Amino acid sequence: KLWYYFRGVYNRRAGSRGKLVDIAQHITGADFGDYRMGRTPEPDLLKSSAERMRHSAVCPCPQGDAPTSGRMFEAIATGCVPIVSSPMHLMKTDLPFPSLVDWDSVALHTESYGMIDGR
Repeated sequence: KLWYYFRGVYNRRAGSRGKLVDIAQHITGADFGDYRMGRTPEPDLLKSSAERMRHSAVCPCPQGDAPTSGRMFEAIATGCVPIVSSPMHLMKTDLPFPSLVDWDSVALHTESYGMIDGR
């Protein structure tokens, strides 16, 4: 079983993905990769990513082009606990079914991954 899984672009204009790289270097069982998905996703890559996520305990979900990203929903669907890095007050307006889902109990939230490693 993996402890920590992430596939995505390290350098984005939003979010704190650089900190994820630093943290991953200090975690045994981390599977972390810099990858930009093309316009047409590769079926083998999607399948292997879903499988790796399914076998991971936690999945960092940094914000993408919006405060939320599809990665949070992928993590939930695969049973990986999402660690979301995005201001919660911005996310609340983006999350579906706010009256049905207690988002605070579905995912761990932090505004900065720097808080995770004690900095």
